[in-house]
Amino acid sequence: SYYKYLNGDSALFQLKKILTVETLPEVSLNGLNDNYCIYTNSASISATPSSFVQFSGPGISDLGTGNATFSPLIAGLGVKTIKLVYSKGVCYTEVFDSTRVNSAPDFSFSFDNSCVKNDIQFTFTPVTLPDSLDLFNWDFGDDATSTEMEPLHVYQSTGTFTVTLKVTSIVGCETTKEQLMVIDTLPKVNFSWTNECYQTGPVVFNNTTTGNLTNAQYLWLYGDGSESSLRNPEYEYSEKGFYPVKLIVTT
Repeated sequence: SYYKYLNGDSALFQLKKILTVETLPEVSLNGLNDNYCIYTNSASISATPSSFVQFSGPGISDLGTGNATFSPLIAGLGVKTIKLVYSKGVCYTEVFDSTRVNSAPDFSFSFDNSCVKNDIQFTFTPVTLPDSLDLFNWDFGDDATSTEMEPLHVYQSTGTFTVTLKVTSIVGCETTKEQLMVIDTLPKVNFSWTNECYQTGPVVFNNTTTGNLTNAQYLWLYGDGSESSLRNPEYEYSEKGFYPVKLIVTT
């Protein structure tokens, strides 16, 4: 408003304006977790207030309604900082929050044999640092389970079984891997020989082992410190005597 006042030879002019002072609201970024796994689906986050705000940062998609999504896969591994800006007229403030995107456990596992009613040792080989791993859940495919890192297991019947291992990290990231195991019967080891007479030529060993021998390996121990890996070897002893001959078959 404008005012004019006259008094004799003097004049007084006044100009009046209305100044509106707005209160800066308390601004917060909501719903961002401390940790995410790299494979996690996009997470929803929001702002208070929901108007005059904008999100930005790695993996962020601003929805324009005081809401946004955060994609761990797009953001990538490591610590990520998310920025929330409130801007209304000359009122302006920024809020920051951080989260960490974690990798999933990486590993492999193996076993030392696949024979029925035999102790089978499962071996865990981590690629991820072992200190970051927390839980191990084995399913041997025969209704048996284990939570040990490297368990022993005995299959009571032959057949094909799916072995599954789920590993969980200390921040809750999971990886599941599986392998097929064909459990077979133990080979029935037996053998005989001919020509056991000294200095009449080599002893001829006849391997009569039965079972699934497709991938079998043989170890003959002749009892004098010598050995052979042939299926049906021949061996000539340098001295006469009694020798405990042993055949080990590995399938």
